[in-house]
Amino acid sequence: MVGGLRSTALGLFLGLSFAAGGKAQIAESPVRIVVMNDQSGAYADGSGKGSVLTAQMAVDDFGKKVNGVPVEVIGIDHQNKADIAAAQTRKAIEVDKVAAFFDIANTSASLAVQEIVRQNNKVVVHVGSASADLYGKACSPTGAMWLYDTYSLAKGLAEALYDD
Repeated sequence: MVGGLRSTALGLFLGLSFAAGGKAQIAESPVRIVVMNDQSGAYADGSGKGSVLTAQMAVDDFGKKVNGVPVEVIGIDHQNKADIAAAQTRKAIEVDKVAAFFDIANTSASLAVQEIVRQNNKVVVHVGSASADLYGKACSPTGAMWLYDTYSLAKGLAEALYDD
């Protein structure tokens, strides 16, 4: 189920990335996307390398190209550390010329990635990072959340408890 959500998010991104005008800006080189998450620690089973594989399978299903432009998937292990996530994000943008980041699945890492991505006008889709700050005080026009958030969880529970 989670892999299906990630494939859907990837598909939506790829489709939207090549909307009118977008193709002309990136047609000279492959579109590189990062699936960044915990690949070696406590949360590796819930996302980890399986998410990278799922994204790669989705890209393969698209024929590894969208509108003739090659798409590459890069997996990065942030080790549940915001400083590592930030350093890896900077490297991915500056060296690997990455267009978008997916998953993250750790709130402190998501907040770090979101700020760097915003500064560089790249895309990030958070999966599993539940902080309302991602669309509140740390909101970014190039960031999106795919799943639940702390506000909706608390509001839903409160409404259910006080429902007459």
